[in-house]
Formats: sequence, C-alpha cells, structure tokens
Amino acid sequence: GRFFTVLSAGWKPLKRTMVFQHASEISQIVMKAGIVKANLSWWQIIIRGFVAGAFLGFGTLFSIIVGYGSTTLKATDPGLQKLVYALCFPSGLALIVLCGMELFTGNTMFLIPGLLARKFPLKSLLKNWGLCYLGNFLGSVFFMGIMVYFPGLALTDPYATAVREITETKCNLNWGYVFIRGVSANWMVCAALFGAAAADDLIGKLFALWFPITLFVACSLEHSI
Repeated sequence: GRFFTVLSAGWKPLKRTMVFQHASEISQIVMKAGIVKANLSWWQIIIRGFVAGAFLGFGTLFSIIVGYGSTTLKATDPGLQKLVYALCFPSGLALIVLCGMELFTGNTMFLIPGLLARKFPLKSLLKNWGLCYLGNFLGSVFFMGIMVYFPGLALTDPYATAVREITETKCNLNWGYVFIRGVSANWMVCAALFGAAAADDLIGKLFALWFPITLFVACSLEHSI
C-alpha cells in the first residue's frame, strides 16, 4: 500500500481517448471521401485506378507464392492452406488504402452517401466508377503480363498449376453463382474500408481491413477486380 502510494506520487492519470470513430462519424468520413473522389479529374482516376489494379496484383501474387508454395500442406490440410492464402491477400488492399489509390469495389460504397445527399451529380459517380474500373483492369493486366509473365514469376510448379486450377474453377462457375459471390465479396470489401475509416492510426486501419478481406478470400467469394 504505502510503497505504491509513494511510487505513484505526482503521476497524472492518463486521459482516455477514443481510438475509433462511432458509426455515424464514419458515415460522415465516408461521404467526405466520396465527395473528393467524385471531383477527381479523369486522368487522376485512371492513374490511381491503374496503380490500385497493380497493387491487387502484388497481393494476388503474394497469396499464390505463399499459399500454394507447399503441396504437402494443400494435400494434408486444405483448410489451413486456404487460410494461409487468404491471410496474404489483404496486403494488396492495404497498399491501396495507405497510398490513397482508387479501387472500384470500394468506390461503390464511398460515392453513394454523397450522391444521396446531392453533393454531386450522378454523372460524377458514373465517371468515377467507369474510369476507376478501367484503370483497375489495365493495372491488373499490366502487372500480370509485364511484372509476372515476362520475368517468369509463377510459371513453374506448383505455382503454374495453382494459377491454372484457380482460373479454370472461376471460368467454369455458373453465372448466378458468380454474381452472388461477387456481391458477397464486395460487401466484405466495403465493410473492410468502412472499418478502416473508423481508425485514426495505421495499425487500427490495417487490423480493420485485414479480417473482412481474409474472410471473403477464404470463403472463395469473387472479387470483380
């Protein structure tokens, strides 16, 4: 008793601070971000979208190299192998968020509140979505063609087989299955970005976005980029 009383003499109690935003405050943050996105020029959207597509390529390559690098793990514990694959994938979204790039699936959430509040016209939303998707597509193709295929990354087994199996599985899915899985995946992407907006610090943002993305990848949902 007395020892701790003397030891703590002169200490000031730490002020409790809120480390995350309330849902209503997050909504305002999302709307403000959406207004900024809606007012970007066409070339800003294309360039940021291009870089975002490439970042997703980095995350996908990382997932394949790590998640499919052990054929033994895939054969003995496919659930754990899929979890390892899924845990690596959010690195791409983390780069997009930290660098302020434009991702179509995230922008489907960011621009809706501002549109409903009449902060910008519908044509601004359509411009952002259209150019952002185009930029994401071009960036993804560039990364996989120039940064993966040309230097020979993932062209040998077990990675080449993994890429082929993943591609064949996705291309043979029923249209309805793809649509529902796509909606579900985008739901998780928006949840991840909404959660990241709640945090004021870097670690909080990464923590908030990591698990929803891991969830949708581990559940074999379909991201549209």
